[in-house]
Amino acid sequence: MNWEQIGAIAIAVVGLIQWFKGLLSKLPTWVWAVASAVGCLGVAAVVVYLPPWVLMGLVALAVSQLGYEVIVKFILSRINTITTTTTDDNETTTTTTTNP
Repeated sequence: MNWEQIGAIAIAVVGLIQWFKGLLSKLPTWVWAVASAVGCLGVAAVVVYLPPWVLMGLVALAVSQLGYEVIVKFILSRINTITTTTTDDNETTTTTTTNP
């Protein structure tokens, strides 16, 4: 068993499912559970039957999607929760904006 390939397959499937969730967000949860199992088998077949660059492309897409989910959304949530303090005639008003 090649654990490096198993890890790459898992990362590819998780990232691809997140990418598809962005496109098809209205689907029920069970669809994503089935997609995970089918995706693992499909990406494993890619590893066995197709050139290595195909897996590399799938993993790159997956990691870019996961990176977006973690990094960009985190930064945007921090920007949306900035606390602004203004001083007006010895009164301090604190305004907090949160991401809905």
